[in-house]
Amino acid sequence: IIGRKRHTGRRRYLSMIEHALEPYRELALMYDELVGRTAFECWRENFERLTNRYSIVPDTACDMACGTGLAADYLAGRCSRVYAVDQSESMLQIARSRAPESHTVFLRQSFTTLDLPERVDLITCIFDSLNYLTEVSDLQEALRRFAGALATGGQAIFDMNTARELADGLGDALLVHHVEAGVSIWESTWDPASRVNTVEMTNFLRRQD
Repeated sequence: IIGRKRHTGRRRYLSMIEHALEPYRELALMYDELVGRTAFECWRENFERLTNRYSIVPDTACDMACGTGLAADYLAGRCSRVYAVDQSESMLQIARSRAPESHTVFLRQSFTTLDLPERVDLITCIFDSLNYLTEVSDLQEALRRFAGALATGGQAIFDMNTARELADGLGDALLVHHVEAGVSIWESTWDPASRVNTVEMTNFLRRQD
């Protein structure tokens, strides 16, 4: 019995370490159901409006913080080559499975280590992903990396939540999402002093019997 307890404790400890190293492991499996598909449709509508208005016709593109690859897969239908970049291997695994034989290159990099094999015509960074950078120096470095990765005349399209939006109610909320893959509980708090929004997620995956 003691041996079993030790073994169980060790497994739990290793699981905690693995989760700390890959925090999106569970979220990746339910992300599209939670927000991915809905947010993507909204983004695609806005993206096409902007590209039509400003005559943006990229041949190569990079989707930074690509997540499960919805936007990267869409861009692959418009570009000859796409780089799908994310820091989470769990997200990249799903993104790869979405387009295993497409002309998309998958790279595991962060905002501040972005280093593409070539300069591209377009960088997209959607779903408020830049808001993860809470230090000004990190945001500055990310934008420098964007500029360095763009070809002459290239453009970057990104979106962010503003302090005004978060202070007006988006930053303080408790949401419980029930999806086919499981349940995800989001507790969001907004600190006006530090101007930082913190979201704590508790995910429960449905067992596959």
